[in-house]
Amino acid sequence: MAVNQSDVILYQFVVAILVGAATFVGCKFGGHYYRESRAHTIEIGDRPHDPDSERAAAKSIAQGFKDTQAYINMEKFLTAEDISAAYVTLSKPEQYCFHAAGALAVIAFFASVGGGRAFARKREAQGKVSAAAQRFGGR
Repeated sequence: MAVNQSDVILYQFVVAILVGAATFVGCKFGGHYYRESRAHTIEIGDRPHDPDSERAAAKSIAQGFKDTQAYINMEKFLTAEDISAAYVTLSKPEQYCFHAAGALAVIAFFASVGGGRAFARKREAQGKVSAAAQRFGGR
């Protein structure tokens, strides 16, 4: 039984796009959540809560975690010079989200051949059923 090759390729592309998009979004949100949790750990750290240790924690958070809630909470302990020197460092999942999404999309494209063939056979069978129904006066 021959299958329509264009249906197989359509199925493979749809699967690859969905897997790539899900991986990209997961890496972006997961990487940001990871940075938020690291910054929060530094913010609430196991240290005495005196002004010197608060300032040290705030300076530590300013070095790579500028876009987190912990930085906003600790900003009051920083000087203007510290605030101007603050920066954002992306986590590894955020840095490599395009690479991961692309690699998984390619893997999903080639791994979904069997599913694509099943999808093509199903569409062919549905077409035969609807053609037979039209011949015999069905809907």
